[in-house]
Amino acid sequence: MNDIIEGEKIPQLPTAGMDALMRAEIDIQISTAHAYPRKLSTVAKEVLDLATMSREAAQGCIYAVPRDGKTITGPSIRLAEILFCSWGNCTGGSRVVEVNRQEGYIESEGVFHDLQKNAKTVRRFRRSILNKTGRLYSADMIIVTGQAAGAIAFRNAVLAGIPRSIWGQAFEAAEQALRGDIRTLGERRDAALKAMQAFGFTADEVYLVLGIGGRDEFTLDHIVTLTGIYNTIKDGETSKEALLRDLDADPVSYTHLRAHET
Repeated sequence: MNDIIEGEKIPQLPTAGMDALMRAEIDIQISTAHAYPRKLSTVAKEVLDLATMSREAAQGCIYAVPRDGKTITGPSIRLAEILFCSWGNCTGGSRVVEVNRQEGYIESEGVFHDLQKNAKTVRRFRRSILNKTGRLYSADMIIVTGQAAGAIAFRNAVLAGIPRSIWGQAFEAAEQALRGDIRTLGERRDAALKAMQAFGFTADEVYLVLGIGGRDEFTLDHIVTLTGIYNTIKDGETSKEALLRDLDADPVSYTHLRAHET
């Protein structure tokens, strides 16, 4: 049961009337999509252009999360938004489907409907609503967490509904734009470390998350990884506490952590 919104209920049309309106609206959208079909080569080029039109655009297209000694990298919420806009002839969105205060989680559902193909993709994503001491979030924080979970669920639905062949080149180009070359590594490394300070990270904590021993081991690939981690935290998919907690639970990272501290 979605109990985020409490108070007076909003008047609604009878179910039969609502269903008829929704069917009519979808029928019109599908007819329009068939009349003006997308051109895949045009879509792919537009996605590439939007993802690489500036360094800031490229920076927003990647997420990264360290897991079990490896770093999982993929297209971010921002890239999914570019895809959704460029794909056309589609609808989508997200909503909270459950707030479970007893078990301490909120679950959101993302939907992507390709009107031209009449194919719908649905994905759900669950987030904890407990703080590090196990106490339930405030009502405002539950709403914020639900919005973050909804954005992630929507991203997953879009990426599941649009083939990688459309966005793969844009993703790789964004990675390359971030990686740059060795001549600017020092400057971009310092900028990335400074950006992580906004989330409370020290330089040593960043090195730990990246799995390196210090500044001298920082490479071009770490620019991409750290940018992705920054986006993941900014978009609410993880936090500094969660990243360091995962390190503590990983025996390899835990050993590296203690060695680095001493």
